[in-house]
Amino acid sequence: DIKLLWYNILLLFFIVLLPCSTAFYVKGFSYKGPFAFYCFNLAAIGFFNYLLNVYVTKKEKGLTGITPILGKYLKIRALNAFVVWAVIGFLAFILPVTSRFLFVLLFVFEFILKKYYKKKLKKESQIE
Repeated sequence: DIKLLWYNILLLFFIVLLPCSTAFYVKGFSYKGPFAFYCFNLAAIGFFNYLLNVYVTKKEKGLTGITPILGKYLKIRALNAFVVWAVIGFLAFILPVTSRFLFVLLFVFEFILKKYYKKKLKKESQIE
């Protein structure tokens, strides 16, 4: 439907914008602005990915095999990317050097989320 189409178009727009924001960041590596622009571009990708996951898990009604727990995991994973990159983008202006290393938080949070939801998914598959 039209809502899904627009979420997808906006997600693809920010994905297509990624090479430009990356080149801008590389050319102005020592400046705060290009790095913040790069971070906000990645945050936008995470945000629209989150919106897509929310919409699809709400509308799919068991047709695609996405269980409620798997849907939650996909949504939180996308939200993780959005929140981490948005925070890093804002911190780029306050702590420019430190913020460039905070992307590691993506992997830390993903590791924790995967561990937590792996147990839940295993329990869910045993019930069925």
